[in-house]
Amino acid sequence: IGASALQAQAPGPAELYGNGQYRAAMGEFLRRAAEQPDDPQRWYVAAVSAYAAGENAVSAAAFLQARRLAPRDGAIRGGWEALLAAAPDVERAGGVASPVAPRELLTAGFALWLLGWGLVLLGRRRVRSAGGVVLAVAVLAAVVGWQTLRRYDAAEGVVAREIALREAPHGFAPEVGTLEAYRLVPITGEVPGWRRIRFAGAR
Repeated sequence: IGASALQAQAPGPAELYGNGQYRAAMGEFLRRAAEQPDDPQRWYVAAVSAYAAGENAVSAAAFLQARRLAPRDGAIRGGWEALLAAAPDVERAGGVASPVAPRELLTAGFALWLLGWGLVLLGRRRVRSAGGVVLAVAVLAAVVGWQTLRRYDAAEGVVAREIALREAPHGFAPEVGTLEAYRLVPITGEVPGWRRIRFAGAR
């Protein structure tokens, strides 16, 4: 049987979820979210299925992606709040989610830039002055949007359980501390089986 035929016969993630196969559904939803990482709804359903599977760290990470893409979406905000109510410690993985998505800021900045130049070039003196203000706001929106987008694009991870930190990527390296569960950490590199992170100002 060809691979396409097998895929056609395989149950979809929604069916898996409906049948109580939450872990399998989570895996499929996460795969689909990774295929279209700019779709907040895909991250939302991945987060819901991860919570149902008992994977709170995975759920928190998926909710963070969804909240950053659609910060004012009622379903996403409600799902995140429900997860916090069920597992308050997950708040450590909440990260930073701007009330305005970075691409919205960039789009607004571009529109204001066009408007500002239109006012400067075509308006009277007072109108040209207003155009200068609009241009300044446009630049500010674009800078904030770009910086936020860069921060969101940085590699991060949510710690699933408390782990020991070691100063080198092997089991005999001395421990330098512990990392509590659900902590959101920046990832600066990786080797097979290990992640290099920045924590408390040190690698």
